[in-house]
Amino acid sequence: MSLPITPPFSVFTGLDGEPIDGGLIYVGVANLDPVTNPVAIYYDDALTLPAPNPATVNAGYPVYAGAPSRLYTAGTAASVTVKDAQGVLVFSAPSLNAAGSVTSVAASGGTTGFAFTGGPITGAGTLTLTVSNAATARSAITAAASGANTDITSLEQDVAIVETGTAAANSIGFRGLPVVVSTGGTLQLSDAGKTVYTSGNITIPANASIAFPIGTAIEISNSTNATITISITSDTLRQSGTTNTGTRTLAVYGDCVIKKRTATVWYIAGQVT
Repeated sequence: MSLPITPPFSVFTGLDGEPIDGGLIYVGVANLDPVTNPVAIYYDDALTLPAPNPATVNAGYPVYAGAPSRLYTAGTAASVTVKDAQGVLVFSAPSLNAAGSVTSVAASGGTTGFAFTGGPITGAGTLTLTVSNAATARSAITAAASGANTDITSLEQDVAIVETGTAAANSIGFRGLPVVVSTGGTLQLSDAGKTVYTSGNITIPANASIAFPIGTAIEISNSTNATITISITSDTLRQSGTTNTGTRTLAVYGDCVIKKRTATVWYIAGQVT
């Protein structure tokens, strides 16, 4: 395997942000000073065109035969130092890894995880990336390896957040109000943040049976030319701006919004009586 020696940007630049002219690139043993611990470098991926070490940089690029080129070295990691024409250090990497490398690392508690650096991963199977801190919080993305964007199977932030799962009210989510067509019945967690377009009566479940996150908002839209009722199982439903509580009647083709204020209290506002 060869390792391309490239900066984390399009060209090597000086401290003034301009491409370096007359600078030098030193490439060495990983985690050692490349000036005093150089390795063989080349102008081609096949490692057949030797380059001087340090290599000269003009217009931000290593130059071979008068044209911009790239530098390569054998192995999967190397140290890199870049200096401008005045010998001023402008870039340093103690261990530049091969793009797309995946290495196994020990996490706290002795569990083995993965550290991934750049580039694509190809092949069959499933790739799972998990980042954990010392506490219990974690984020994970699991995806099949076919390359299709639809292959992501789960996205976690402490708990699974999926279409039918629980999402906190302040989670990044919908940019609109997706419509759920309903014939009536008891609201479900998957209705949170959506419009329930219903032809039948709606029931808000007790917190003890379905615990919607506090702050949940749901729009209810009557799709018929008859009134429907919105009731609550055992908790409290308050009509905004009044002292009314309990079952409300939604007008013909009317709209309303219900919002969960506390664990057992919902508010309702809109075309209801």
